[in-house]
Amino acid sequence: MNDASDMLASFKESIPAIVEFLNALCIVSGVYALFSAFYWLIPYNRQSASGSVGNMSLSTPAWKVIAGIMLINVADSMSMILGTMFGSGVDVSNLLAYNSGGSSLPEETKNMIAVIVMFLRMYGLVTYYRGWNTAKNIGNNNSHDDSLKSASIRIIFGAALMNIVQFVNIITATFGYGDVL
Repeated sequence: MNDASDMLASFKESIPAIVEFLNALCIVSGVYALFSAFYWLIPYNRQSASGSVGNMSLSTPAWKVIAGIMLINVADSMSMILGTMFGSGVDVSNLLAYNSGGSSLPEETKNMIAVIVMFLRMYGLVTYYRGWNTAKNIGNNNSHDDSLKSASIRIIFGAALMNIVQFVNIITATFGYGDVL
């Protein structure tokens, strides 16, 4: 009979494959953003040669190039942002292996916390991806005025979710409770 611990163990085993798929999705989306930026420059060049650029600006392809580079190099860009937020000892390669240490919790509870932490880190990668996907639309005439704000929030909180253990420990230490995870 399947119980909750079997389901959590099965989900825990499938998370690395899902993360690999998300990394591949980031790379494909980054390549698309780069091609889109260079394709966008063709009509800009034609209109600037005729002297009527109109409402076109170079900020749109610039943001698409930045977002494309950050998405193609998702592990390096995430390590850079995590290093900025949490210090130089944080790297993406060691984040998925959460160890609860020598806590006195039952084994099932430790496994449940490990799965929840892995799921939040996976959701952090999705949020980070959505942030850079929103950032590539900054400066576009069809984008919302708050694209920069929503992209920044998604990138920052995606990085915070990728290192949820340290983020929670920083928040709890701020209020005087010390490290809880």
